[in-house]
Amino acid sequence: MSDPFFTRPEHRKRKARNAAQKKSTASKKKPQNESRDEDLASISSESDIEREQYDPDEENEDAHENAAEKRLRIAKDYLDQIKNEIGEDVGFNAEDVDRELLSERLQEDVLEKQGKMYLNYADRVEPSIQHTCTQLRGRHSKPLVGLIMKEEFIYSADKSGLVQKWKILNEDSEGGVDSSSKLKLRPVRFSIPQGGDRDHVAEITCLTISNDGRWVVTGGLDHRIVVRDSETLTAQHCWKHHRDVILALAFRKGTNEMFSASADRSIKVWSLDSMSYVETLFGHQDIVYDVDAFSQERCITVGGRDRSSRLWKIVEESQLVFRSGGNSIKMTGGYMEGSVDCVTMVDENHFITGSDNGVIALWSLQRKKPVYTYPLAHGLDTPLAPERHSAEKTPSESSTPPQPRWITCLRALPYANLFVSGSWDGTIRLWKIADGLRSFEPVELERPLATKSIINSLSLSIQGRKGHEQLLVLAACGREFRYGRWKNIRNVPNVGYIFQIPLQSASALQTSNGTASA
Repeated sequence: MSDPFFTRPEHRKRKARNAAQKKSTASKKKPQNESRDEDLASISSESDIEREQYDPDEENEDAHENAAEKRLRIAKDYLDQIKNEIGEDVGFNAEDVDRELLSERLQEDVLEKQGKMYLNYADRVEPSIQHTCTQLRGRHSKPLVGLIMKEEFIYSADKSGLVQKWKILNEDSEGGVDSSSKLKLRPVRFSIPQGGDRDHVAEITCLTISNDGRWVVTGGLDHRIVVRDSETLTAQHCWKHHRDVILALAFRKGTNEMFSASADRSIKVWSLDSMSYVETLFGHQDIVYDVDAFSQERCITVGGRDRSSRLWKIVEESQLVFRSGGNSIKMTGGYMEGSVDCVTMVDENHFITGSDNGVIALWSLQRKKPVYTYPLAHGLDTPLAPERHSAEKTPSESSTPPQPRWITCLRALPYANLFVSGSWDGTIRLWKIADGLRSFEPVELERPLATKSIINSLSLSIQGRKGHEQLLVLAACGREFRYGRWKNIRNVPNVGYIFQIPLQSASALQTSNGTASA
């Protein structure tokens, strides 16, 4: 092989000339390819323009509008939607809707988004109103532990494990309850516990229903949570994660996320969308008797004899602890607080608790002490006769003072100034929360809501078209408490009560207030 150093120059020049020619030909071909790519790009852009011409007008507008125009368009669509809803509720066309109705609805949406109280139902309850009462018994032979309503159906459960479904017959044209007539119910079906791995094997203690009305959930003494199909009442899932009695169940508003409270001192979070267990919340030092939740991803619980209420922030993985029992004897009516047994939320920032000394307390998340306490909310129990509290043949007169009736259940209307309480005095009491959420007072009715039995569970519902609403108070009652037999009232049926309380219209209320002030 020849050395390149000895090659002749003309050979080197010829090779360099050939390489330069190759580069020039490649550069000439490259613009042709580029022009070809430009033609393809122009063709694709023309096809895109033609495709845009065939798209709907809204997509065209979305492509060319800026951020301000998009916000304006979304606001207009939202206002049109609200106008249509108000027009359907009130009975007018969308063009005839007044600005006051529209602004009122917008204000309600904002307040609900913020989680504040804005519904005024307590002022619309007249003391002289004549309410109606419907008894619900069916196949129940033991004390009822839960009574809930979802649309035109009512579900009830008793300690024997029987779950029964009822249908409301007197509906109005809009699918709600007709407020002008007494409630008429027809039993649809019932479910008896089958045992095994998918159903209860002991007494039921609590009942709830999902927000979409698809699932009915029960908890029992057998440490089980059973999820049933609301249409057929057949058991679909059974969870056995708790190690003790299930005492309360609650769904987060607008979702299928559920919280369960148990005597094993824990609260568990469940997802019924995926039918799975999520997590466990620890912190209480005693039995967790009750749980409640609203829209935000949090729940409130009470821990029995640890005398604490805890707000669990699920996302932040933290909790706020509120200690009860710090009030003076004078504020609690002369009786010490030994156990906090029930809780209900008013809005996202306020909740109410009931104790074994008959005290109902209003709490705020901004304070560690109750904002207001009401002692002896359900009065004092009559003392036992001497022969009943002593084993002697000739017992002496007892000097034991009468004991307060503890609060067995509480339930508040979401974002409203009205809540109800129950005990074993046989009377359901209505309470009105003051405007500044600093106190509350009883709503005295000329004809009280009497049941003559132990009230184990309460639920509230507003039915009827706007301006003609009625308050439904559903009470599950019986001879015994839902999680014990510490007291037994004889000759009392185990039934449910549904009270229909007509509400005064807002316009009539304003007129009466104006007349009173004048």
